This record gives sequence, C-alpha cells and structure tokens, in this order.
Amino acid sequence: MDPHAVNQLLELIRGTTLNWVGPLTQHGIELFNDLVIISLAWNMGKLAISRAIPEEYFAALVVQSMTYGIFYFILTNSEYLATVVTSSFRMAADEVSGFNLMNPTNMLLAGLKFVYPIITNVTVLGVLTGQGALNVLVALIIVLCFAWAAFLQVAAIIESYVIMACSSLFIGFTGSEFTREFGMGVIKEIMAIGAKLFVIQVITGIVDMVARQWAGQFDAGTEGGILALLMGVLVMVGLIHALPGLAAAFIRGGGWSVAAGLNHAVQQFQSAVGTVAGSLVQAGQGGLGMLQLGSAAKEAAQVSSGGGGGGGSIGAQLALMGQAYGGQAVTEAAASSTAGRAARSLRMDTAKRVAASDSMNSGVN
Repeated sequence: MDPHAVNQLLELIRGTTLNWVGPLTQHGIELFNDLVIISLAWNMGKLAISRAIPEEYFAALVVQSMTYGIFYFILTNSEYLATVVTSSFRMAADEVSGFNLMNPTNMLLAGLKFVYPIITNVTVLGVLTGQGALNVLVALIIVLCFAWAAFLQVAAIIESYVIMACSSLFIGFTGSEFTREFGMGVIKEIMAIGAKLFVIQVITGIVDMVARQWAGQFDAGTEGGILALLMGVLVMVGLIHALPGLAAAFIRGGGWSVAAGLNHAVQQFQSAVGTVAGSLVQAGQGGLGMLQLGSAAKEAAQVSSGGGGGGGSIGAQLALMGQAYGGQAVTEAAASSTAGRAARSLRMDTAKRVAASDSMNSGVN
C-alpha cells in the first residue's frame, strides 16, 4: 500500500468538510439572529421595569450592537479565521521542526528508517536460532508504535477539519449572554487544536531527526542495542501521545485542574476542621450543661430530703434523676447548652423552695 494514501485520505476528508461550511453557517446565522432578538427583548424589558431614562436605553443599545457586531463577524468568517489560527500554529512549527507540512506519511517513513537496519541481515535461519526472532519482534513493535503515532496525527488533523467546518454553527450561540459560553468554548477549542497540531509537528521533527542519526549508528548485531532502540522509540511515541493533549488542555483551561483540585481540597479540609471544631465546642457545652443539671438535681434532692418526711420520696427521685443526668453527660454531649439552661432553671426552683422552707420554719418558731 502506498504510504501517501494517508495524505490522500486527509485531502478527501478536507474537501468533504468544506462542503459543510455553507449550510452550517446559514443555520448558525439564523440561530444567532433568534438569540439576539430574545436577548434584546430581555434587556429592554429589564430597563423598562426599572424605569430607566432614555440615556440608559441608548447606552445599552450601543454596547449590545458592538458586541453582536463582533460576534457576527466571527460567525460569518469562522472557517477562514479558524484556518488562519491553525495555520499560524503550523507555520510556527515548520520553522522549528523543519517540516513544510505535518505529514503522517513522514511519520511512517521515520518508522521504516528505524526498522530497516534491524531486519536487513535477518535470515530464516537466524529467526529459527533466536537472534533473528528478536529482531523481527522488535521491528514489528516499532512499526506498530509509529503507526499509532501516525494515527494520532491523522486524528488531530481530522479533528481540526471538523471543528473548523462546524464552528459557525456553534458560534451562533453567542447571540445571547445566556448561551454565549457555548460559542466561546468552540473558539477556545480552535485555539487548543492549533496548539495540539503545533506540538505534534514539533515532536515529529524531533523523531525524524533522531531516526536519521540512529539509522547510521545502530548496531543490529547485539541484543542490547536492539532493546535500547526499542526503549527509545517507545519514549518518543509516548511523548507524541501525551504532550499534545497537555498543550491543548492549557488553552481550554484544564491544564490547571490539578492546582484547582488541590485548592478545592484545602478549602474542603478547612471547612471540615471548622465543622469538627464547632461540634466539639457544642459537645463540650452540652456535656458541661448536663453535668450542671445533674449537680443541680442532687442539690434539689438534698434540700427536699432535709425538708421532712413528705419530701423524702421526692428527694430520692431527684437524687436518682441527678445520677442519671450525671451518667448521661458524656453520651448526650450533642444536646448543646440546653441542659445548662435546664440546670439554671432547676437551681432557681431549688432556691425558691429553700426560701419558702426557711420562711415556714421562721413562722413556726
């Protein structure tokens, strides 16, 4: 199969996506106009309810007209602007990597440069004896690795074609402040794809340079040399897989997700510590209140017991109640300060009974 067939496939897909631009742009304009009408009615209605003066109406119309004008220009020229953005990233990568275009065929040819020295001197007898079998196995793994790298390139390029063709439809959501975030997300995605293509192309240039150097220095006669070459290829393909997505994440805003996650975790920890501390304070207050209530009940029991035979049974009950409250001071700590208030109320009742008892004793004497 001709390696250049991959490039022909990309050209076919590019031509197909270009046919989408006209109809999708028309739908995007219709969506934009509908959302603009809704947004204007909403904003003018708010001004009318607030009894705004004519100058406020004029200022709102000027600001919205400028905003809608900018987004309408982006909408009607979205495919061209998206192509300019992605092309600028690729032109910058051209100067760094040495490639005129990001070509998946170049990646496949770079893989063949690695494989050729490995299988040049392999014979059927060598495969049967073991050394040739290792060469064939490593060559197969390297071919699969570079095929995967070429697939990543093809997927990124096709993604850029689809996003550029469909961008006008989604930018139509910028007609209202309620849905503008969707349109802005597409604009950020175009920038992210450009950054992704830039990184892929730069790393592809590095891989091609390494392939040219190693092809003349590689010793296919030793197992150590073969395995070292395999490890190097795996590392380079891993970079092609990981770094472009990281570059795109910084444009989209997801590159700081780790820091944001840590910040959120710290805030959650602080909130949890505050909650636990508040619970402990409430528990301490509740425990202290229960102990106070138990002590007050014991004092009331002693007063009632000393007041006469009729108060003996009441005193015993109050003593039992005091012991019960004292024993539950720890297990019922979550009762907050309600028990403390009950203790104060019980002490006041006890003081009143003592005063009444003293006055009765004084009258008898």
